[in-house]
Amino acid sequence: MSRRTTVRTLLLMLFVFAAVHSCRVTHHVPENEFLLNKVHVSIDNKRIDEDDLQAYVQQEPNRRILYFLRFHLWVYNIFKPQNRDKGMFNYIATVVGEKPVIYDRFLAGKTTRQFEKYLNNRGYYNATVKDSTAKNGQKLDLYYMIETNEPYTISSIEYEFADSSISSLILSDTASGFIKKGEIFDVKSFQKERNRITRQMKEAGYYFFRKDFITFKADSTLMPNSVNVVCKIDEFVRKTESGRIIREHHRPCRINDILLYPSFDPKRAITEQQTYINTFDTLQHEEFDVIYTDKLRIKPEVILQANTLKEGQVYDIRNVEATRRFLNSLSFFKLIHIQFQPAETTSDSVIWLNAHYQLTPYTLQSYTVELEGSNTGVNWEAGLNLSYQHRNAFRGAELLDARVKGALEATRDVVGEETSEKFSFNTYEYGAEFRLEFPKFLMPFRKRQFYKKYHPQTSTTFQYNFQQRPDYTRTLLRSSFGYFWNSSANMRHIVTPIEVNSVRLPRADSTFLQEIENNSYLRNSYDDYFITASGYQMIFSNQNIQTNRNYFYVKTNAEFSGNILNAIYDVTDRDTVNGSYQIFNTRYSQYFKGDVDVRFYNVLNEQNRMVYRFFLGAGIPYGNATSLPFIKQYFGGGASGIRAWRSRDLGPGTYRDTSAYPNQTAGLKLEMNMEYRFHLFWMVEGALFLDAGNIWAITADDNRDGARFHLDQFYRQLAIGTGVGVRLDFSFFVFRLDGGLKLFDPAIEGSNKWVLHDRKWGRNDYQIHFGIGYPF
Repeated sequence: MSRRTTVRTLLLMLFVFAAVHSCRVTHHVPENEFLLNKVHVSIDNKRIDEDDLQAYVQQEPNRRILYFLRFHLWVYNIFKPQNRDKGMFNYIATVVGEKPVIYDRFLAGKTTRQFEKYLNNRGYYNATVKDSTAKNGQKLDLYYMIETNEPYTISSIEYEFADSSISSLILSDTASGFIKKGEIFDVKSFQKERNRITRQMKEAGYYFFRKDFITFKADSTLMPNSVNVVCKIDEFVRKTESGRIIREHHRPCRINDILLYPSFDPKRAITEQQTYINTFDTLQHEEFDVIYTDKLRIKPEVILQANTLKEGQVYDIRNVEATRRFLNSLSFFKLIHIQFQPAETTSDSVIWLNAHYQLTPYTLQSYTVELEGSNTGVNWEAGLNLSYQHRNAFRGAELLDARVKGALEATRDVVGEETSEKFSFNTYEYGAEFRLEFPKFLMPFRKRQFYKKYHPQTSTTFQYNFQQRPDYTRTLLRSSFGYFWNSSANMRHIVTPIEVNSVRLPRADSTFLQEIENNSYLRNSYDDYFITASGYQMIFSNQNIQTNRNYFYVKTNAEFSGNILNAIYDVTDRDTVNGSYQIFNTRYSQYFKGDVDVRFYNVLNEQNRMVYRFFLGAGIPYGNATSLPFIKQYFGGGASGIRAWRSRDLGPGTYRDTSAYPNQTAGLKLEMNMEYRFHLFWMVEGALFLDAGNIWAITADDNRDGARFHLDQFYRQLAIGTGVGVRLDFSFFVFRLDGGLKLFDPAIEGSNKWVLHDRKWGRNDYQIHFGIGYPF
């Protein structure tokens, strides 16, 4: 049977399976009952978000994968025994599968009433909601048709104050309010306005002001479809120890004493109470009390440098939030609770507050083991990473990260088509990396305002890597010094003023040298290099883990190398060696490199999501270098790229590396990924993905056949792969297994580029990856 006939047979079998599946979805639906097939919600008003309405639907159909495959219902129908609730098949049906959702008229009516209530809260008191059904055998589609009609609007708004002392403060900023004349009478707007006024008061010093002091009175009797609104601000209400209710003026608050608890244990505080308090020791540091048990693990000045509260200042919730945010950035405390209690010196005009910083540290030391791997049918790659972390290396919340890694590759590849019978480990790699982060801005000069606003931190790294391949041996020494900070909740900046790399190839196979001899770009890429780079990185993410909403992730990177050295050498008129300057008898590199990584996470529902990724990067050598250093070049394929290819086995362009140990890299990379992720059962998730992209050479002296980038050809050189994946979500980490299959291979000559269509599917057309974490 030919390959094309096999494909057609598989497609026919898939069609038959889908048809049989469609007929059997009602297998366990009782007679005279109906399977809820789909729920349709239509509304004539674009102001109302249909996703918000979906949350009020009381009965949802069975889950679908790819919008049409009811996998869980199919499993239930296949494995659920008739009249039996025990056994292995029953267990599979109930754990993996899902019972058919039987249409319930009562729940449909409840949904209608929920819609009406929601629309009333949004100001549409004249709205009508109707439901209807359409039946097809024992399957039923449910339709909700909503007409909002004319809404109620706000005709006027007035304020009433039981405490006149705060009237000027609140009335000074009504322009930024959420309740305005002519707007729709929407309950959401009133909730936002209540939050806004409360926030305004807390920023002005009124710590004890609460939302329940604000009430709204609405009168809709004067004019049709219009409402007069009165906002009433009540006096401060408190209850005495005897239970008597006292009403009095709102009083602003000031900070009295600040007390630090750097090793607070909330569990012991609840269970042991006074016994736990009796174990406290107190240390006076400057004007602050440091209260601790056993041993003071962190220097008090580390906490105080993150503190924005001062004794005597007016309470401002913004300062509290900034302090909490800066303390959280230390990565030392897992719980941060700032509690305020009235001091004994409280007067009739001001309430003095004692601030208690109850800080619970993380476990100081931790260890991590990570496994990585992939398979191409004839090659196996496996890696092991061991990590050690200490969150308080020198008692100043310094974060020490130490990582040791090792990797092996076993291959049966030999030059040409011949293949050995057994695997041999002929490639290995090992290395170590140390990173130390200081919660300080270590600079020869201080930008005090910048530090107070963003609290930047300092990072230093040192890395060594050794790689032994059949064709060459490479060593890398790298160190860097830089800063990072968050300019907002969504934006992170990383500045690296200096990064030094020393790349050496102490051994190169003669065959390998012959292969690159005629390509000056490749030959220079594998030279010994000294790299002095400076870079900037910006990371944006608007993900909110508390809401199940769509979000973006954007990462940009820019890097320069060699400019300062080159300027110094030009000015001092240093001699060149073979046309290039050297430092420590090694040519230094000069280049610019920039890339952008954009991801969009489209949350379809709690069980399904789509992830889209676009990556574009380029590196251009100039001045003292004619090629990018090998470690700075881009590569294709791998577990997080075009997954149908193994790492460094794709491109550039249509170039095909026929050497025994391909290692393709280039200066330009374009990559696009689309992945559909869905929950299967328990902690098991599935994925379907489509990857496309390639790498290209962009310098004139790279003469590899088909490697150069051309604007009118690159789109025909995009490698395309697809595949499926299985992920085990253990909450604290995700184990991933992805299988990629080539669809279009640009390196194949002639008209056989499309796999499964133009040629036979071979052993080099698939790839298996396993690792930790999502690919992106």
